[in-house]
Amino acid sequence: MHSRDWTVRVWDPSGAVHRVFDGAEGEIHVARFSRDGDFLAVTSADKGLRLWNLEPPARPAPVSGHTKKVYRAAFSPDGATVATSSEDETVRLWDVRTGEVVRVITGHAS
Repeated sequence: MHSRDWTVRVWDPSGAVHRVFDGAEGEIHVARFSRDGDFLAVTSADKGLRLWNLEPPARPAPVSGHTKKVYRAAFSPDGATVATSSEDETVRLWDVRTGEVVRVITGHAS
């Protein structure tokens, strides 16, 4: 998924736009919902990760730590952690509730 207008759109089954998430300052690379549907993780070219708490909906502050574009995100099975991978050759594990980095994994080259 790529969004060059810096938004994530969610459609309902009828094809109507249900919700629009914005706030990134660069092309969106991926958007992932947590298994329980409480959070949305959005990565972008602005080096950021945004963690949307969907209940109640609130605009998140960008979570910073990566130094280059963030390409991927994946929630842990329990939804408590999200992993991101970046062009900066790190994988970061984030606490979903606090936005704090739990661990930085280095060693990958692409």
